[in-house]
Amino acid sequence: MELITENKEEELLNALENAKESLLVVTPFVTIDGIKPFLLIKKEKDIEITFITREPGVDWVTGATEYEAISKLSAEGCKVLVLEYLQSNLFLFDNKTLYVGDYFAAKNGFGLPINEDQGILTKSQIDEQQAKRLQHYYTDNPQIKSISSYRGAEKNLTKLREKYDDLGKVIEDITFSFLKPQEQNLIENSFLKRLSEERIINQYQVFEVDDLKDTYLIDAKYVIKLLEPDEGNKDHAIFTFTNEIAKKISSREIHGLVLFLDSDREYICLPGPFIKDKVMKKSYQTVTSNWQLQIYREDKELILFLVNGPKNFCKLPIGQYEGGLHFRLKGIKL
Repeated sequence: MELITENKEEELLNALENAKESLLVVTPFVTIDGIKPFLLIKKEKDIEITFITREPGVDWVTGATEYEAISKLSAEGCKVLVLEYLQSNLFLFDNKTLYVGDYFAAKNGFGLPINEDQGILTKSQIDEQQAKRLQHYYTDNPQIKSISSYRGAEKNLTKLREKYDDLGKVIEDITFSFLKPQEQNLIENSFLKRLSEERIINQYQVFEVDDLKDTYLIDAKYVIKLLEPDEGNKDHAIFTFTNEIAKKISSREIHGLVLFLDSDREYICLPGPFIKDKVMKKSYQTVTSNWQLQIYREDKELILFLVNGPKNFCKLPIGQYEGGLHFRLKGIKL
């Protein structure tokens, strides 16, 4: 057995991408956002995917699994079974590689907590007989149900949402209040306060990432780092992107970098995947192991310019990340 304590989400995503024949997911938590990587693999490879989860409900009120999520999985050719009071969290790839831990198919794919150090993941290699025994342990349970038992639930869910439209927001506020470890973590940041007033975000709070300053937790899901320019203005601003910040983006402790071009009214939010793929290259690092980011407009297009000497430079269009908060490569807003 292998004990995995770091880069756990990356480990699971790699295993998913390398799956060749089958995948068994046993988890109480399945959401519409969390199933995206599984549907992508299903479309690319058409492998056999089975989900075993709890009975669907309205988020944390009547259950942890979203009906829309398991319905979508079923429609895309995945087998979905429902087992009341399910507690297990495990992934079985190709009937031989087994992961067990505190991780599940929730809002960000595998539902890893923002601070990954809070959980442990184990990896084991099992034989065909053990794989069959594991599957039958769940599928032979007399309480297990097919998703067909919930056909027609969409209409009831729609009626409930119309009747209790404000209930979800109340529960969200209550849940978020428990995430505030200390009262001093509440701070009136003018930029985030405005985003909240404009309903771009719902909640925000200070979120400590080692010794980095100006890091915030957004909607109990994403961590951002705010960065002021070293010099310049909205037409040509220069920022220092430190190696320390790069490490936190690489480990997914920070999900986006907000750069203020002039004031908090003009800003861009570069998503972590974009920074890792396009910015964090050794050839662009300065002698201090940092990166110098120059942002300017060229023919009305917003450009990110990276340079370290006459031969090491690149120009990247980043207009798609201007305004709003973005955490995916195509600039999907929060």
